Amino acid sequence: MTDILMVAIEALTAEDICDRQMGSKVLDTAMGDPASWMTDVPKLMRYIYKNIEGVSTEPAQHSLHSLLLLLTERCPREVVRSLLEISPTCDSAALAMWEVMISMPGTLWSVLTELRSVLQDLQLHKVFSCAMEDACISLLALLLLTDFGSEKCAALYKPKSFLRNPSWMMLSVVLESLITLSKAHMTEAAAATPVPPAGKLNGRLVLSGQSIFARVVFQGFTIRKLCFLQARKITVLLPDIMETMQDTNSDVKRKALLLFRNTMGHLDREEASPIALQLAEKLLPLFDEDPTPHISHADALAHRVLGVPVAEVPHPPPYQESSLVREFSISLFRDVMDTVVGRNKKMLRKTVKRVLVPLFLHMNDQSKSVAKASRDTLLDCAGFLGWRNLSTLVQTHQTHRIGECLLQQDRSRLEEQLCQSLLYVKDAQATLRLEAVRFTGLGARYLKNRSNKVEKLNEITKVLLPLMEDPDTCVKHLAFQTLYNLLIEFPRPQRSWWLLSCWICGSQRE
Repeated sequence: MTDILMVAIEALTAEDICDRQMGSKVLDTAMGDPASWMTDVPKLMRYIYKNIEGVSTEPAQHSLHSLLLLLTERCPREVVRSLLEISPTCDSAALAMWEVMISMPGTLWSVLTELRSVLQDLQLHKVFSCAMEDACISLLALLLLTDFGSEKCAALYKPKSFLRNPSWMMLSVVLESLITLSKAHMTEAAAATPVPPAGKLNGRLVLSGQSIFARVVFQGFTIRKLCFLQARKITVLLPDIMETMQDTNSDVKRKALLLFRNTMGHLDREEASPIALQLAEKLLPLFDEDPTPHISHADALAHRVLGVPVAEVPHPPPYQESSLVREFSISLFRDVMDTVVGRNKKMLRKTVKRVLVPLFLHMNDQSKSVAKASRDTLLDCAGFLGWRNLSTLVQTHQTHRIGECLLQQDRSRLEEQLCQSLLYVKDAQATLRLEAVRFTGLGARYLKNRSNKVEKLNEITKVLLPLMEDPDTCVKHLAFQTLYNLLIEFPRPQRSWWLLSCWICGSQRE
């Protein structure tokens, strides 16, 4: 039976869809009767390790991940020790397997329990330290110690701050473990081993990652629903995660956003308010997450966590991956507004005003879920600011009037709004470029009484001119019309404006 499973696992990497479906069917059937084949776990683990990076479709990944989770649930000792022996340096394939194994509350506890045995096994001690690294071990310890409050966790974490410059793979694993712990219902499990005095373990100070993890091991930990006290401990890590998620891939960003949402949901509003205020500034750049060519081997897990249905398609193209980050960051900003209280609410007003133009433009996002999240968040922004006119326009779907409303509502921010729209003129999405050109044309009309209007008009012209050759016909025509209208409305140009006039007139003749 083991040989049949190995053939089925290899079939999941096939290019032919029928072969992949047959492999999934064999695995699904075998998982209904695990007693008949769980006789050679190390051999199966090696075969999973060999093929996991070649499995590229979500249904196939779902079958393989389910098999690995079942193996971890039934044979945690053999699974953990086999993987540590297979990849002592913990390469990308091993990391993908670790992420699967810690993706469920029950298996997470089983893995940590078995790692306790590994630490106690002097023969495998060195192998374990190479595979997991201090950072991951320390984080798990910080989360699971029942006798360490948020103050002690902060004192333990801040001198090292290992999440400031982690590899994206390790950060992904760390976030996966945090997400697992933040799920609504957790399996409770406790050990009754006596605990050495806090700060020491067998006469040694608790300094290294392994010593921290050993304290968790001897402590006898309990994995529970993420409660208020656990959320407070996680807040120690959030500032570093905020900074790190700006410069990593979409897979990690999605996990970080989900973690922020879950953690703030478990805190009182008074305690979550300053975190939300800090997070608001970090979310704005994520509204414009660009497509990235990187595709993590843990993508299937991220899609499953985010609730994306499984379909028989290859990995989504980069723009779909980045759209998940845009949707989550925009929706999380909406939660931020609901979370802040007291003086933090007043301090947030400036940031809320800064997101209005990006939200308005993203109402035209090619991803329907991003467009809807943008509309819902813009509506909440209008309520937060007390702008009834904007609220009415959003509610009644009068999209063509929203841009004008934004310009009229706060004219002191005209130049900032124009700068924002000019950035979107270069966006990869034609729908956003089109709306950005339209908004820029509207905003330019309000420059008539500004002392620096010539400078700003030259800047607008410089950005819009390349769009005369835009691959999208609608963008090209609107850019031409916008430049022509500005030429008519500002009849006394300088030399550069005169040159533009000649160029447009030449284009009209052509």
